[in-house]
Amino acid sequence: MNDEYEKAQNMPIWRQWFECMDSKLSALSELVPDMPADPYTADGLKRVMAVAHDVFPTVQSVSENAETADLFARFIGEVFRRNFDGRWFNFPYHMAGLPDLFPAVRFDWDYPGYVIPAHQLSDEIELGPEREAVAWVYGNYTQDHAEWVAAGRPAGEALKKWKPELFA
Repeated sequence: MNDEYEKAQNMPIWRQWFECMDSKLSALSELVPDMPADPYTADGLKRVMAVAHDVFPTVQSVSENAETADLFARFIGEVFRRNFDGRWFNFPYHMAGLPDLFPAVRFDWDYPGYVIPAHQLSDEIELGPEREAVAWVYGNYTQDHAEWVAAGRPAGEALKKWKPELFA
């Protein structure tokens, strides 16, 4: 990784955000009743997105309620991280003059694979519940991840040979 990426991972605001992950995910469970036994599944994601539509009637309400939106975004990110061999990182958008804190989930098997959970949440609300935008992305990742696993989890040069179109 480059210096800007490393700088973003070492920012105090990022470390503070990441360190309270468990408590923030627990706080979301208070907003979302009737979660499945394993909430970090497609069913859990569907349940949380249904509640998100109740909590955020418009995309503007997402930005107006940043603390609550953060809970939902963390959950989306955790679902993707846990199901698709991802890891949290702070996207180095600060280089472009954007905020120092920009949480994302990275996937080494999908170059340049990452999801930005806050964007996923905004897209879900903007497109409406009938579109199930986050579920659609989840479905695509389910298929792509399964193909990667079936191929033996290629990395590095093997990944380039397996999916050259990712690097074109």
